[in-house]
Amino acid sequence: MLQAAVVVVGLLNAVLVRAALPAQPPPFSWATVPVFMHSQNKTGPFNDTALEFMARFPIVTIGGGQDLGVKKCCNEEKVVVAARGIKAYNKSTRVLYYQNALINFPQVHLNSTVDSSLLLHDKDGKLVSLGQCGHMHGVNHTLFDHSNPKMRKAWIDNAVEVVRKNPELIDGVFCDRGGSFAKAAAIDLPCVEFESGKLRAWDVGHWQMIADLQEAVQQITKTAVIIGNHVAPTGPMNLKKGSDWSGKMFETFLPVSTNYVPPGDQLPVLIGMDSQRIAEVHVDYCSFDQKGGLPAAYTLYEQSLAAFLIGAGEYSYYACTGNSNQGWGMNNGWDQWSLDYSRPLGKPLGLAAHNTKTNVWHRKFASGTQVWLDGGADDWKAGWGTPCIQWADGHTTGKNGCDKYYSAQESESS
Repeated sequence: MLQAAVVVVGLLNAVLVRAALPAQPPPFSWATVPVFMHSQNKTGPFNDTALEFMARFPIVTIGGGQDLGVKKCCNEEKVVVAARGIKAYNKSTRVLYYQNALINFPQVHLNSTVDSSLLLHDKDGKLVSLGQCGHMHGVNHTLFDHSNPKMRKAWIDNAVEVVRKNPELIDGVFCDRGGSFAKAAAIDLPCVEFESGKLRAWDVGHWQMIADLQEAVQQITKTAVIIGNHVAPTGPMNLKKGSDWSGKMFETFLPVSTNYVPPGDQLPVLIGMDSQRIAEVHVDYCSFDQKGGLPAAYTLYEQSLAAFLIGAGEYSYYACTGNSNQGWGMNNGWDQWSLDYSRPLGKPLGLAAHNTKTNVWHRKFASGTQVWLDGGADDWKAGWGTPCIQWADGHTTGKNGCDKYYSAQESESS
């Protein structure tokens, strides 16, 4: 008999106990696959075609490299221009301002207000820059020091001001680099030595800062969406009581990933995620119409969409972009719209069921759409297994036909 999966993986510290959704959360519907947008156009403002397309999404983040052009500064105003254009097509779309929680980008007003005393230094007091070693070698950006309360206040004040000045245009903030810097430093800055306890203090201050931003923004607007990229504090953080934030982005939703996030299967994490938090689930290296040279029998798009539908809860949103490399511009796949995004879905008829003997996940939806994910047949360790989505309109995504799974289900039911 198929057994209901009961997978509870705590993403947040136990002190984070109150509901994180804002008073007016983003639009959400199970009618079709819930999707989100996170993009930018470095060469100039979005044109009307792009703005109208972006307005199809319930939640949109305008990236930190929007409209750089000749004059790079400042992203605060350029995001507002994009937000105004999107809202002209759809007032209900929630538009988020992007602010990096680690990198002191020059195209942001914050860059000119932060002096070197608020930036990150090594154990010898030398200024640290991202790119002096590690996989981002040559980038050469200074870094915020969030172990310093003055730095945290400056960072919060900058983001809050963008929301305060633009009521009904900016609905919240996307906090990039929301994950643990103590873990990322091993990849980004392996040559740098820090004072003992420095990176731990940075992480604690960093997560408190994101939570304080949530509290500050919800005093301004009822939409108040604060999403942390990779945000997942572990162990005692000593955050003040009631600290929280709206949601998390899975930037690279994969079963096995070592890029800024702890290795492991993210599917049970998604299934166990608090339903009162927003989950933006992003998959890269995607193509909707070809296998993309992957050694697996099915594309990452087909696998990840099935995995998303197996684990999705209310306020979970999906995106699959890029054909060969990660990118955040519209031409990196954010302008793609899979036909599957318009197929009937319907509210889930319960949690996904998991047959532990065969390692097949199964979930039904109100429209009649059913999803199977067969981990037992997986021959590519970076994949979830064989996907099979039988849509209510008769279309199949993934395995050609789901007869094998239908038969197994019928025999279990008889």
